[in-house]
Amino acid sequence: MSQLGEQQFALHPIWSEFYDNDERHEIVSWGVDAQWLDEQLRGTDIGNDHWAYPVLRPEPLPERMRIYIGASFTTPTGNTLRGFVVNPDAYCLTVFAAQQNFTLSNHPGIADLTYRSVANLAKTLHTTSDALFPLRYETEFRDRTNNLIQGTFELPNRNT
Repeated sequence: MSQLGEQQFALHPIWSEFYDNDERHEIVSWGVDAQWLDEQLRGTDIGNDHWAYPVLRPEPLPERMRIYIGASFTTPTGNTLRGFVVNPDAYCLTVFAAQQNFTLSNHPGIADLTYRSVANLAKTLHTTSDALFPLRYETEFRDRTNNLIQGTFELPNRNT
């Protein structure tokens, strides 16, 4: 999972982390060879880093603990960036820039990490943090209630 980046999303727009055997059965139902899959899964769960796989049938969007959905981001100044949102509620997102991943979360408990990532992203893009937010995200996919996965990402309050 930690190696998911721009190259992987160019190949497949949705990825998931493998967590349980029910997912194995679903993956095999897509036509993936069960023996090959078992060989891939063997020994790949190291701590918090889980094996990631492309979701081959995204409609309806499967329910997963973690699902990574390719997205485009638009800044207030009209610049467009690529990346992904985590889960349909986009509880965090990752922006690709200059062959790097910049992960952001609006969770107040990790606001300092997000602000550091924002500062690094702004520096990489030769802009200011204020020019990046609010950051609009859009995907091609629908959630389980058939709503397009899209929205606006606001920075968390540092004083929370």
